[in-house]
Amino acid sequence: MSLISLDDVDVEAATSGELLDPNIKKEVANSFGQYLRSLSEKLMKENPNARLDFDKALRNWKEMPEEEKSEFQLKSKQDRIEMKDQYRNNINRKASNTKALDRERRAREWKDLKLKKENEKYCSEKFRSILARAEEKFENKMEENAELEQEFCDLTAENDELVKRLDKKDNSENSWKLKYKVLFEEHKRCK
Repeated sequence: MSLISLDDVDVEAATSGELLDPNIKKEVANSFGQYLRSLSEKLMKENPNARLDFDKALRNWKEMPEEEKSEFQLKSKQDRIEMKDQYRNNINRKASNTKALDRERRAREWKDLKLKKENEKYCSEKFRSILARAEEKFENKMEENAELEQEFCDLTAENDELVKRLDKKDNSENSWKLKYKVLFEEHKRCK
């Protein structure tokens, strides 16, 4: 990894965001960064296609005793000593460029927030209209159900009445048949 001094850096190019050398360190990794780097190096040696599980590494870091962490803290301090003020964070940026970028970012965030609110308003209105239609449909179905239940009760009562009449008629027919049968039997004996 190459280290360069501020004298070798084109400040105009650096402030415009162009990178002179992609290998230039931007910052020195802290102790946790050193730990992640050592884990990824071990992992790459074992399996070049493997991916580092950040959550597992974070849990292991939190559970790690301070003695083991001190090794990585020492590596971080050594990197800082080696780099001194030679990494890109020490290059002064033009304030106007930063302000313009900040203004653009805030305008973009404001626009996104406004769109989100409009979208939420539209969605909530749409949801309310769908809900109102569904409630109206439900009420209509409930009224129709009540009418059908009443009609069913009326038809059941009418059916019961008809069944009673038929039973009565059958009983009366049967009684007449019995009377005629008895009469016929008597007449038969008379002959």
